[in-house]
Amino acid sequence: AAKNCSRDWNATITAKGSTHEYNNIVQSKTINNNNINSNPSSSSTTTPYTYTVVRSPEANAFVLPGNHVFVLTGLFRYAHNEDELASILGHEMAHNLARHAGERMSESILMGILSRLALVLDPSGLLFSVLLPAQTLLVSLPHSREHEVEADRIGIILASEACYDPRAAKRVFSRMKEDVGGGG
Repeated sequence: AAKNCSRDWNATITAKGSTHEYNNIVQSKTINNNNINSNPSSSSTTTPYTYTVVRSPEANAFVLPGNHVFVLTGLFRYAHNEDELASILGHEMAHNLARHAGERMSESILMGILSRLALVLDPSGLLFSVLLPAQTLLVSLPHSREHEVEADRIGIILASEACYDPRAAKRVFSRMKEDVGGGG
């Protein structure tokens, strides 16, 4: 069944100054069951999301375990409306839903064990000096890209389920890609 989404898809984000700034934090708000909600049918995702906007020229957003999303104001150069911001928030929330931080931690522990083993087997460090770049090239970079693609896919679903325009993700991420010279 189609979801009834009666909202104005042309809403524009307006930048407002804050007189209550502390350490460049413009606003922080914890939201229970907001529009973009992580799988409302799951009882294991009941921790509310906290969104903190930080005044910074850098265009970035990130999420910490525990559902705390940070958005740096430089990102608003690319996110021009609510739908585009929702696609970014959905992307960040998707990292937590997919447990990407836990996967990176497990990978890091395994590589730490292998690195120590390499130093025990070859005290000269030659094996270690080959293992470290190989791990980055063959494991970390591909997994990082896989995580980003997965977060994009899940984020679009989250935003769409919350009645935001799923096409907004392509627009905002295309603007960001163009600004960095066509890089990925």
